[in-house]
Amino acid sequence: MAATIGKNDLREQKNDVQEMATFLKKMSEEERKKIKYIMVGMQLVKDIEKAG
Repeated sequence: MAATIGKNDLREQKNDVQEMATFLKKMSEEERKKIKYIMVGMQLVKDIEKAG
């Protein structure tokens, strides 16, 4: 049962990554830069919350 759930999760993650890649390809260079900065900021907040 757990193996099936794991496979389904991996399929969902793969689909999500492919969807995001398609989305990013359609964006302009400027929009991609903005998304990159947002993602970096989100990671920083996550790391700060972990640390303290």
